[in-house]
Amino acid sequence: MKQRVSKKILLVGLSSVFFMSCTSDEDPVNPVQPEAVTKVRMIVDDFFQSTASALPTGESSISEIEAYLFQNDTLKKCLGPLSSSGGDTYELNIMNSDKGDIYFIANTEGHVDVSGLEEGTTLKSEFLQLASKLNDDQTRLKGNHILTGSYQRQKAGSAEVNLQRGVARLDLTVNVPQIKIKSVRIDNVSNTGYVFKQSGIETPVDVEKRTIRRDFPEPLTASETGLFYLYEQNNAEMNLTMEIEADGKSNTLSAQLPESLSRNTIYTLTVNKTGTEDFEITINVTTSVEEWTPGEDVTATPESIVSRNV
Repeated sequence: MKQRVSKKILLVGLSSVFFMSCTSDEDPVNPVQPEAVTKVRMIVDDFFQSTASALPTGESSISEIEAYLFQNDTLKKCLGPLSSSGGDTYELNIMNSDKGDIYFIANTEGHVDVSGLEEGTTLKSEFLQLASKLNDDQTRLKGNHILTGSYQRQKAGSAEVNLQRGVARLDLTVNVPQIKIKSVRIDNVSNTGYVFKQSGIETPVDVEKRTIRRDFPEPLTASETGLFYLYEQNNAEMNLTMEIEADGKSNTLSAQLPESLSRNTIYTLTVNKTGTEDFEITINVTTSVEEWTPGEDVTATPESIVSRNV
């Protein structure tokens, strides 16, 4: 049984000094002296727990967090990278008088370029269009995944912020003891995804599409958590191919993935034995869809998959 726990940031006000990390118009020789500054302690809880022996690497890890304060739809201050005071506790340094929308991005390195953000210039609409590109060495989105969240700061004090992953997770459930999975491939996967959730499930324009693949030198005989991580996307062209061996016979199984993949959501591929001849295999795609954050479960209608002997 999987138990879902939201990952939250608890913000608690204390006093300290202010620093920033992106391009600023402030005079470094004669900086503006703040009237009062609030130091914010951030407590990050686990997002997701499972009975699996080990969760995929990087699923709940944070290497660094950036924070951005917007006022009147324009970037006023870059507040990161945030410093950690141990464990999952981080410090957000901000003046008590600062109000507005604060956005958080965790694990930007290797995923998204934030160096072009400029205080007093970058619009919130531009910021929310930031995209992350899948590099050649990230065919499984290896390492830590992008996490995002935001809250509206109206006064100094405490607040809670839910962080969401920017990717969907694809799991594999194997219900056939005799099966050996040799490889899994997905064609036409969008190479780029939005960092922040859009008004709907959207894919950046003019994205490249690529093939991602996993080969198993030692064939996989059991279920796999985190088979792939995919960007949220609206894409009717994602085709999955699985090379298997069952009872000494090779089969190629194919599936059409759902047209819409939502971020922070788990999609499950299920391999079952459905007949006695040729070990016919059926794969149910998204038989269960679970959000990594609290909310109602969503059940999608499985696609019918027909296996063929090679």
